[in-house]
Amino acid sequence: ILDGAEGERRVSARELFAGAMESALRSDEVLVRLEVDSQRGALIGYAKLKRGASSWPIATAAVVAARDENGRCSAVTLVLGGVAAVPIDVDVSQTLIGHMPSPDAIEAAAEEAAAQIIDPWGDVLAPASYRFAVARPIARRALTMAFRGQDEAGPR
Repeated sequence: ILDGAEGERRVSARELFAGAMESALRSDEVLVRLEVDSQRGALIGYAKLKRGASSWPIATAAVVAARDENGRCSAVTLVLGGVAAVPIDVDVSQTLIGHMPSPDAIEAAAEEAAAQIIDPWGDVLAPASYRFAVARPIARRALTMAFRGQDEAGPR
């Protein structure tokens, strides 16, 4: 929810991110609230790669997923950030939905996610080639966190 001189307005996350260091915010607006759909029992994972504790992330990955009663993946959303001018909602459903989220399946999904980065982004923190190169391991880490639990995802 954005609020400004003309009142509140709602924008989706896809609308909010207009480009690298650009947003849909008007000059007289501020972001006042984020609303996120709640999913009971959702599996979540988030991983980021940063140069230092106070720097901007070089690459991020966020996962929301679910398993069916047999342990197979029944839903998955994966978003990569920092690797392109705006966050990328990548589709790894063909690789994971209906399958057990084994280490091999997670690795295949991470590879599939990285392959969907069409226009890698670079800046003073990291060149585009580096951001592209780290997208796969960051995606793998977030997927592992979601499906295996945070303790098994390795160091962050």
